[in-house]
Amino acid sequence: AINNFKTGTGVNNPASDTGSSNVTTTPSVILNTTSITFSEAETATYTVVLNTQPTGDVTITPVSSDTGAATVSGVMTFTTVNWNTAQTVTVTGVADADTSNETVTISHTIAGSDYAAVTSVNVTATVTDDNTGVTFSETARTLGEAGTATYTVVLNTQPTGDVTITPVSSDTGAATVSGVMTFTTVNWNTAQTVTITGVADDDTFNETVTISHTITGSDYAAVTSANVTATVTDDDTAGVTNSKTARTLGVLGEAGTATYTVVLNTQPTGDVTITPVSSDTGAATVSGVMTFTTANWNTAQTVTITGVADDDIANETVTISHTIAGSDYAAVTSANVTATVTDDGI
Repeated sequence: AINNFKTGTGVNNPASDTGSSNVTTTPSVILNTTSITFSEAETATYTVVLNTQPTGDVTITPVSSDTGAATVSGVMTFTTVNWNTAQTVTVTGVADADTSNETVTISHTIAGSDYAAVTSVNVTATVTDDNTGVTFSETARTLGEAGTATYTVVLNTQPTGDVTITPVSSDTGAATVSGVMTFTTVNWNTAQTVTITGVADDDTFNETVTISHTITGSDYAAVTSANVTATVTDDDTAGVTNSKTARTLGVLGEAGTATYTVVLNTQPTGDVTITPVSSDTGAATVSGVMTFTTANWNTAQTVTITGVADDDIANETVTISHTIAGSDYAAVTSANVTATVTDDGI
């Protein structure tokens, strides 16, 4: 009878050693896939099964070509009972510090009974790097007012599409930054330059600016990056300017007056007081304390010198010094003003 599997006879009967078209099955190993892809520290699986019942136990041991990139689960044993039940191989990616994808070949060592000479196809495992991120050449820069400093930015991994990185200054009154950078799938590993430009101002203190980075696009949409700190060193020197360094009184009598003005050279960090002091109040007195703030620091204030009439007939010279106190002006000194009091001879 044709294809009579029960009797063991007939054409194409696998149980028969006779017949004109007897089929003989060669022992082999069946894999459900020959390639897998996964990320570092993640896993992927595939299955292995025998295609014929072995004459005894068969062991299949997966072997990774690079255990620094991916490891594999252990030996599998197939018996005369479970030979046709697929068993699972687990491949685990290994996290590393580089930013490149890696390809691992998984071969299979087969031993046992009638499978001793059997070979199996390999499985190719692609381990995609998980070190998506941004690298800066510097995290701190120092520059002067109106000066510049630079740092570079580059992606750690090839993106799936365009990525934009926009530097943002925390204080554009102290330092500005250059504009948006675009990284593509082609130029992603070519560093681009950020230029920081200091802004000149009227104060006398150094300023610290934080430069953050707005990142958008493809698989970098959720990526964050470190900030860069820019220190802008001030180029202004605290000081006081007097409109006059010498005044003469007495044109209209010893009791006459003269004036000069005082102004700060730079914006202070807080209130500054300047007190004129006469070296001889018997010859000339001066007006009182002046207060300069962060708002009125560049508005000149007036000092009035008033001559004092006396009974002698000699001209007198008075030195007017200035006591300065407050904020970043505490150590500042000022030039003196010389007041000549002309005697009126009365």
